[in-house]
Amino acid sequence: TIVVDSKSTSGQDQETIDEIRFNAPKYATAQNRLITKYDYEAFLKRNYSYISSVSIWGGEDNDPPQYGKVFISVVPKAGQFLTSTRKAKITTDIKEQRALAITPAFVDPEIFYVNVATVIKYNPNKTNESATDIQTAVQATIENYFSQNVGSFGQDFSGSKLLASIDDTRTSITSNITEVHLQTRLDITLGIGASQRIKIGNKVEEHSLTSTKFYYDLLGVVYPARIKDVPDAATVTLSGTYRRTGVLITCSFEQAHELTAGESITLSFEGSAITGIYKINSIESTTKFTVISTESGNDSGTCSIVSENRGRLVLYNPLNETTLNNNIGFISYDSGLIQVINLNVYGYLIDQTDVRLYFNLTKDSQDITVSRNQVIRLDDSGANPDTNRLAGISLSTVAIPR
Repeated sequence: TIVVDSKSTSGQDQETIDEIRFNAPKYATAQNRLITKYDYEAFLKRNYSYISSVSIWGGEDNDPPQYGKVFISVVPKAGQFLTSTRKAKITTDIKEQRALAITPAFVDPEIFYVNVATVIKYNPNKTNESATDIQTAVQATIENYFSQNVGSFGQDFSGSKLLASIDDTRTSITSNITEVHLQTRLDITLGIGASQRIKIGNKVEEHSLTSTKFYYDLLGVVYPARIKDVPDAATVTLSGTYRRTGVLITCSFEQAHELTAGESITLSFEGSAITGIYKINSIESTTKFTVISTESGNDSGTCSIVSENRGRLVLYNPLNETTLNNNIGFISYDSGLIQVINLNVYGYLIDQTDVRLYFNLTKDSQDITVSRNQVIRLDDSGANPDTNRLAGISLSTVAIPR
């Protein structure tokens, strides 16, 4: 008699013809050995039915590089992240199959949720459907766009295609006004200060960042709290010196630069280094950082941070708008970097298990190109005005007879 400890879960659907065409060559090429990233991808998809999507990259392609490692990011079919037990099991299995002494390292996916608020304009003379019927049809269109076009690694979001899909839902629809709010979730353990870095790579609109409500302890008194962005009155402008060795440029300043690795800034050089936009490669100290040049050389000179459009993350009491903490992080509007620093949550309201940050992209930055471990999803939450939680989809109609 066979006795099982638990029922089977996360069974895999039968592969479609397109999936067979895509996966079969990879399975045949891997031949039960793990060398290339395609071998790892085929191995994971073939052996673990609870995996929905996987992204693999070598340590040499990581930022910063970590040689001798292979990085694995997985979107499971259920939940947001793989459990530690499943990560450990996969790691053990990989070590038995790998052909080289490469260490597997898991990186949880960065999940960005989208909240869609749409005003549908339609001509009632061209349809027998009610406003409610049209809203139902548009909601199905929005849900179908997200299920068919995003949700896996490498699937970008196109705002223009979403708007066109809404217009095409019914011939009676003349146009739509749609606002897309981007959302990220901070899973913070109560009573423990937490920091988190969020990088979307799109320009973020000033004064657009807000959050759900939670409780914050200030000197023994508990207040309701929310987060907002406050643009700095002046952009960062610092002057210093640089030293280039090969393609690595080290910039030094007398004042603290307050930058983090991954930010993009404009640097101006007096010397042979090329002025332009650079991404911070690494932070050496509060007054020193490195960037990678597109050309190599060995020289030195003066440098300056020309400008950086930044703002502070401020914690405030939504009941009276008083400030509780004037600086719990910063936002770089141009590079899409949000850094939360040492946020301590005292408690959550009912029906709440995380802090959600909402922000808008600028009008010229509505299409989102995801990086290797980023995933876009439609928020399936319902609205909760008490916590400032937005609905995943919010619809209204305007009848314009013609």
